[in-house]
Amino acid sequence: MNRASARCVFVALLQLTICIILPANSYHLSLFSSSRVTNSACLRRSQIIVSRWRVHNTVLYSNADNGDLADEPAAQAIDIEESDDTTISKTPMLDRLRAEMEAEKRQSRRTFVGAAVASSSWYGWQLLHPSTPTTLLSTLTRSSPPLATVGKGRPTIVEFWAPWCENCKATAGEVWRVREAYKNQVDFVFVQGDTPEAMDLVDFFHVDAIPHITFVSSSGVIKNNLIGKAPREIFEESIKSLLDETEPRFAMETGAEGKNVKTFVANNMKDIK
Repeated sequence: MNRASARCVFVALLQLTICIILPANSYHLSLFSSSRVTNSACLRRSQIIVSRWRVHNTVLYSNADNGDLADEPAAQAIDIEESDDTTISKTPMLDRLRAEMEAEKRQSRRTFVGAAVASSSWYGWQLLHPSTPTTLLSTLTRSSPPLATVGKGRPTIVEFWAPWCENCKATAGEVWRVREAYKNQVDFVFVQGDTPEAMDLVDFFHVDAIPHITFVSSSGVIKNNLIGKAPREIFEESIKSLLDETEPRFAMETGAEGKNVKTFVANNMKDIK
């Protein structure tokens, strides 16, 4: 046996050893193509020997219940062509990896399609059922707690508005966001000020322009007012002053300061919001 033949037999035996210890794949066999074995003809002959050995044996894989391949004939696992450009293709491990990647791609596509359908449906609903500022203010009014809760442990903010008020509609979105930010600390009561039922409240709070926002302490006493289109920064600063029981930097006097809302509601209009 000459040196070249001995070298091929040595490489084949080494590859067989790796195949026995670990499931063979293109990575294991490619190690030899990047190692000191530079004779391509020798490498090709050794790979053919390995393929023939695997054809007569069975590649055993565990975890068959998890989708792994078990007892798959090696003839289906590897196909080495006797050509100058030797190619190793479709080992069971690579097949499983490809299947997992395809499953992930399908799942990603389903997620994308689901998100697209949901967003399109939401857009269509908004298009057919637009939420106007007036609708938002009406919703806030219906969900407001009754004025009978004023002075029962938490500060209260009372806003008077009307459907025809442009400033009320312009600030409706910001008012809603402020309410969401502070609703766990402060009660928000919205009153449609142009209804006959609200006239007594309009007189009591001295409402002569809207939007009219009144800040009521936890004991039920009117502390401060904001009238007109107030910026959100001033609105939030007034809320913080109400919570801290400090004097606000921005205040508008209406003559209602110091009045006790709790007493007025208890004596006059328990059912009015």
